[in-house]
Amino acid sequence: MTLQEIQARLEEIDADLLTRTPKLEKAAKDFYTAKRDFERAHSEAFLKTTGTVDERKAHTVIALWKTNAYKSLIVAESDYEAQKAVVRVLETRATIGMSLLKIQ
Repeated sequence: MTLQEIQARLEEIDADLLTRTPKLEKAAKDFYTAKRDFERAHSEAFLKTTGTVDERKAHTVIALWKTNAYKSLIVAESDYEAQKAVVRVLETRATIGMSLLKIQ
């Protein structure tokens, strides 16, 4: 791989990261908002249950399993994790490219 090819790839990675950063930030915001909303719903549902602590936890999970709060949390979490994984791959590729530049 030539120096110019390495530099071109690094520029592509940089451009890709620039477009993905806002998506990652939005995914993080959506995830933490959904997490906070779910935790509130969880607390409210838990307070309405009776029994031992373990029974109350089980009833709470069952009560929230099909709610929008839970579904929103799962979707937001998966999107956030996917965005983070893509950025990690791009960062790794950039690190490899920079190492190759040092060798040249």
